[in-house]
Amino acid sequence: MAGLQKTNQPNIVKAKAPSMSSLRRSNDIVSPGGVHLPDRRGRMLMKAVIKTKDVGHILNEVASLWSDAQASFLSIGQYLLQARDIITERIKERDPDLEGRNLARAIAADYRSEVLDHLPFGRTIAVQLESVAKAFFIENRFRPEEMPNSYSTAYVMVRMTDEELEKAREKGALNANVERRTLLKFREKVAEESEEGRFEALLDRRDKLQQQQVRIKQELERLNRDIDRYENGGKD
Repeated sequence: MAGLQKTNQPNIVKAKAPSMSSLRRSNDIVSPGGVHLPDRRGRMLMKAVIKTKDVGHILNEVASLWSDAQASFLSIGQYLLQARDIITERIKERDPDLEGRNLARAIAADYRSEVLDHLPFGRTIAVQLESVAKAFFIENRFRPEEMPNSYSTAYVMVRMTDEELEKAREKGALNANVERRTLLKFREKVAEESEEGRFEALLDRRDKLQQQQVRIKQELERLNRDIDRYENGGKD
């Protein structure tokens, strides 16, 4: 990356990522006949992630990926997960007695000072990229063909419930070209349908209870008549 100084704490220049459409065109394969064919080997939109124990190297790689192509958000997310793992293991080795909230606070502090403060993008984006990579590679919530071209759209998918994702799959709404606003509208629709469904369920429950109430009232009336007969000497 031009202008990037490799030091212990790299001075990374924030750069605007190129458009997804230009990236998709540049990743095409040209056949011998001059026809552009999609490179299906690159469908997962990521470069090979190098295993390393050097956080500085990770920061350089993240800066390069961000500058080269926003389509590399999956690789960036993997690097961020890797950086968090490096810091976590180091803190555990340094202070094995740390646990629970104290351990989480120590990890968060070092991750912020060593990684987040030196990224070419903000912390909010970093959280989104890390969350998407975790959902895709670790939790296996999404299929490769479902991954959108935009990390912000992918993050909407991360926030979706399993029920919402399943309904979106049934509608064919999860694909590379889906837009963020489309998924947001879909979630709103599912929420409205869920509200309507809950309301209908409440009405059904009330009807059943009212019917039970009628049956109980009728049963009580029969019991009272029987009790009256016994009190009157068994006479009708």
